[in-house]
Amino acid sequence: MIFKNKFNKGAKIIMQVKQYEDKNFIIYAPNSLNQVVNYIINYTNNNLKNIFDFFSLNDFRRVTVNLFDNIDIFKNYISEIRKVDMATLPWYIKGTYDNGMINHYVDISKVKLSLILHELVHIIYKEIILNNEYQKRVVWLDEGLALNLSGENEILENDEKFISFINKILSIENLPALNELSHGKNFSNNLYNGYDLSYLAVRYLIETKNHDEVLNIIRSNEKSLQIGNTILEDAIKFYCMKYNIEKNQKSL
Repeated sequence: MIFKNKFNKGAKIIMQVKQYEDKNFIIYAPNSLNQVVNYIINYTNNNLKNIFDFFSLNDFRRVTVNLFDNIDIFKNYISEIRKVDMATLPWYIKGTYDNGMINHYVDISKVKLSLILHELVHIIYKEIILNNEYQKRVVWLDEGLALNLSGENEILENDEKFISFINKILSIENLPALNELSHGKNFSNNLYNGYDLSYLAVRYLIETKNHDEVLNIIRSNEKSLQIGNTILEDAIKFYCMKYNIEKNQKSL
């Protein structure tokens, strides 16, 4: 597979080689990521069933995965797909699911093994839960599901790490309304991290309700938006009580 991208001065041809293929994924990446692909796919295959079970799926369609070893080439590729200027992309963007594919920059100095699963959750949410009605996307719910189900925040299963995480959120003076979060300047900035808030809200949802109740909520745009009005405050109160953490009243 060859991607012809304009990058810096003149045209640059980026050679993506098929690195892996099975019934679930076909992965293209430069040869520099050959070994990394092995680690990522092993992690993905070991944890894929958990995501299928959560969404009550036996299987899913095969998804194309495009991996990049250069962040600028990745952003250029995404900007061409979206037909927008690269400068308009969110500063923090590293992975997308444009055109039903998983497209991701891989930082080989700190490889995120969960990257395929994270984007796959987004795809399943869009195609299965929303029936491709993307305008009904609830961003905090979508991101929170991806963060919780992919296992990328596994370190927060440690109580000490999680308490530190809660204290970080408590230090935020004015928490945003979850339902108003959208990708761009108001999702992740120097005031708060929307990924952290989304993770906490959905972790609370999964931890305090049974599986059927969670599915009923995420399948209903109305119910998702309704709980979005209070779930962050409810989650903070719940975990502060559970771990005996003193609340910072300014943040509530």
